[in-house]
Amino acid sequence: MNKKKKIEVLERPKRVYQVAKELNIESGELLDYLKERNYHVKNMSIMTKIDKKMYNEIKIRFKTLKEKKITKKVLEIPITDKIEKINYNNINNKFDFILNNYDLKEIIIKDFIELNNLDIYKHPKSIIILCGSILEALLIYSLESAEKEAIKKCKKSNKNEPIYEWSFFDIVKVSNEVGIIRSQVEHFSKEIKNLRNFVHIYLQLKEFKKGYKISPNIANATKSYFFEAIEEIREWNLQQIAKNHMN
Repeated sequence: MNKKKKIEVLERPKRVYQVAKELNIESGELLDYLKERNYHVKNMSIMTKIDKKMYNEIKIRFKTLKEKKITKKVLEIPITDKIEKINYNNINNKFDFILNNYDLKEIIIKDFIELNNLDIYKHPKSIIILCGSILEALLIYSLESAEKEAIKKCKKSNKNEPIYEWSFFDIVKVSNEVGIIRSQVEHFSKEIKNLRNFVHIYLQLKEFKKGYKISPNIANATKSYFFEAIEEIREWNLQQIAKNHMN
């Protein structure tokens, strides 16, 4: 009697871009993690193959990252029912560094007013999406004013693209390297990027099934770091304006 031989099917190693797509993260973010882990591959790129051991490590790492990155420090930010009263002049002063694009400034101010009028308990998702949208616009504006330096620091694949077409991940990363935002705000800006993807309902549903959902606490933390980012962006731009006047 012939015994049936078990045929072992070997899985093909996945490439960086495939794993990034599977986990809904940027390829650049995954490449940074591989470098941190000293993953020994020459000429690392999105086509780099990832062995099974590292693949399993990455899955564990990034599966819980969205939940674990927003830790006690973030969730302990107190939620207040008091809506900050901000008049138009005060808001206009927040964005006084936007000098050469009146239309952009007008849209940002309108969105900022809408953001401040949203109830954190009723509209946590809208708050996160607006924070991400305004933050992205402010960083693009800032990078465009330092375009030569920004292009030097961006990855090669982006060098021929206008800054507004870069991924949010690269916009945040280069903004930190140029000095527009500091490391703590850069870290949370990446979280805003991940949370903002929940504008896609099926992606939100996928995460919901894993036990992860947007809460007032997360929206509140997002808003707090967003306000901090605005101050850093404003400070950097005003310094650039002062330097230009001195030259």
